[in-house]
Amino acid sequence: MKKLIQEVHRRSLWQVLGIYLMGAWVVLQVIDQLVQSAGLPDWVPSLALVLLLIGLPMVMATAFVQEGISDHTHAPEPAAETAVPEAVSVEPSVAPASASSPAKSWLRGSVFTWRNAIAGGIAALALFGAATAGWMVMRSVGVGTTGTLVARGLIEDGERVVLADFSGDSALAVAATMSLRVQLAESGIVSVVAPSFVASVLSRMQAEPGPVTLQRAREVAEREGINAVVAGDISGAGGGYLLTARVVETATGAELVTVSESISDVADFLGAVDQLGRKLRERLGESLGSIRATAPLERATTSSIEALRKFTRATEAFDARDMDQAIALLDEAIALDSSFAMAWRKLAVADVERREEAATQAYELRDRLTERERYHTIAIYQTYVLEDGDEAITTYRALLDAYPDDGTALNNLAVSYQDQGQLDLAAEMFGRAIALEPYSAHYYPNLSAALYEGGQVDSARAVMDSFSVAFPGHPNVAWQRANFAYVDGDPAGAEAELEPLLTSAVLSLRRQANRYVSNLRIREGRLREGLQAWRQSVENLTAFDEARRVSWMELEVRSDTAGARGQMLAAIEAASDSLVDESAGQLSNFFYQIGDVQLGDQYYARDLVVDSVQHANIPERFKRLEELGHNYNRSFAMGDHEAALATIREMETEALRVVPNVDPANWADDAIPLFEALGQADTIIARYETWMGRRQLSNRLADDSPDLPLALERLGQLYDAKGDTENAALYYAQFVDMWENADSELQPRVAVARARLEEIIRERG
Repeated sequence: MKKLIQEVHRRSLWQVLGIYLMGAWVVLQVIDQLVQSAGLPDWVPSLALVLLLIGLPMVMATAFVQEGISDHTHAPEPAAETAVPEAVSVEPSVAPASASSPAKSWLRGSVFTWRNAIAGGIAALALFGAATAGWMVMRSVGVGTTGTLVARGLIEDGERVVLADFSGDSALAVAATMSLRVQLAESGIVSVVAPSFVASVLSRMQAEPGPVTLQRAREVAEREGINAVVAGDISGAGGGYLLTARVVETATGAELVTVSESISDVADFLGAVDQLGRKLRERLGESLGSIRATAPLERATTSSIEALRKFTRATEAFDARDMDQAIALLDEAIALDSSFAMAWRKLAVADVERREEAATQAYELRDRLTERERYHTIAIYQTYVLEDGDEAITTYRALLDAYPDDGTALNNLAVSYQDQGQLDLAAEMFGRAIALEPYSAHYYPNLSAALYEGGQVDSARAVMDSFSVAFPGHPNVAWQRANFAYVDGDPAGAEAELEPLLTSAVLSLRRQANRYVSNLRIREGRLREGLQAWRQSVENLTAFDEARRVSWMELEVRSDTAGARGQMLAAIEAASDSLVDESAGQLSNFFYQIGDVQLGDQYYARDLVVDSVQHANIPERFKRLEELGHNYNRSFAMGDHEAALATIREMETEALRVVPNVDPANWADDAIPLFEALGQADTIIARYETWMGRRQLSNRLADDSPDLPLALERLGQLYDAKGDTENAALYYAQFVDMWENADSELQPRVAVARARLEEIIRERG
């Protein structure tokens, strides 16, 4: 310290000022970085600034006293040097001391010394550190008003809470509730139960529809064993607004913590909710560094309150399976704020037709999102645009490492596993999602399907039963019951389960139910009825859509290649170029299937141009599979059956390499036309029976229509030709029963099968 004092002592007044200001700036920068990274409280920089401001006059006074006294009390230097004889001793002449010299000497020697100044700085630093450390310790151990709820033992880390709707100004309450939900979703301290959870409990309570008030939220929490409720209100305050949020103990109604934020202008509303959420997260016990790392709501969510309201209503419609309403509201939200990334992401999930466009828009806006939202958006882009399941799995796992209570991430991760045939992992993830959010209507059907496809049929039914109890009257229950009835061999029962949806007030539910009925009718050979039901299932139906549908039915059900070709060419001639462009890939497959190589090639080339981005984005490991699929279609169309056979074998091997856990039974019937052309009866039988024995629940009917009756008819014929009349009779009987009420033009085929069945029965006695 002695050297430091000596160094400072020889500096001028202005040098000391410059050094001090430079040092103060460095200290403030270091403290600011510590506040951001180490989670120091917000008042730390202010305290540091106050201490530095107090220290400035003390340092400057010390510099002035030390320099000033030194400059004015020393003897004046002689004007010129004079020679002094060595023998003569000359005493220096000393000016008489002024009356104030003792006081100046005392100030300089005892008060304003550099030793005292530096010691004072060290003491101030120690005080600063002690105050900061004391606050942090009190916060972490739960002492005093600084103690967090977790530290005080009032809530557990990761505990579930119910979020009540904000009360007060109704125009802002919805936006405030949604915004606070987003803020709390970023917190690892609490897990806010989903709105569907609350809605389901209120339904079982037979509560009247309406906002989730604090009282209702407490009733829900009490029934479900949840210890705390978060509530808020908005009130007028001097021409502005006062926003308040509180954590309430479920059992007693006691307020555990209350935070508030005021604004003078509604334009500052989202910023105020953002600050309110951050304060609440701090009092709950979240790391201050983690809170500061969260993107502000006005950037992460939307700057438009009205857009946020639309998004909230869209989410509610989505949960109720009212997709038309959800899509319309999302479009309105995006029209209000085109940079609303999460609205784009939700649109990608809700709107199949615009899925890639919406997912791409969301992905391009990902830097505006919170960490959790950003993970979700990247994973949706990887799933829908890149079609890269491995990358999506990696992203969802990273999300869950940071937010292990994210039910949506668990569900979507499970779907990705299911797509890859990893059914055990899929079931595990679906199960975890249900454990976290037991009243989400989306997870139970997914778990049930995964268990069924994995061979755990009894467990799948048990999940279905639990789902029915938890969500009485939910559309997803009707869908799943219909699926189980169908795979149990009761198509009439399946249709009966969907009867309420056919008359639902929700248009999208009516469309989906009509699509199901259409598949049932086509399976039964009642093509005209199936086409009529299909018309009721298609949004924005065009003449081109209907003509293409009829063409495929002519080809696949009636086996009328010439009629199908004529229908399709007439439809293309009448359609606009844009509609044809959108269907170029399907048209290519159609013409290859009927053996028209020239038109197949033409529309394949057109599809490569129209969907160039999608083709370019095909993951590398799928490109060979894509190439093999095209080669197979073209070889088959050319009549080069040996080349087609070699290609299909390589293609199936490649598919199992790329997705090793997928059940090959799902595609066993795809190459039946090739084996028919090759005359390989045994292979046709084996493949049809493998395909019919596949473990599939959710899309079984869609795949069976129209292929299943054709498989039954053909198996009867093939076994009959082999002399195996027992199996022939079995399949003839099933075919006749299925097409008993088929359209009149199909009845001759039914008559042939019935006649042969009766003949076999007579022969067998």
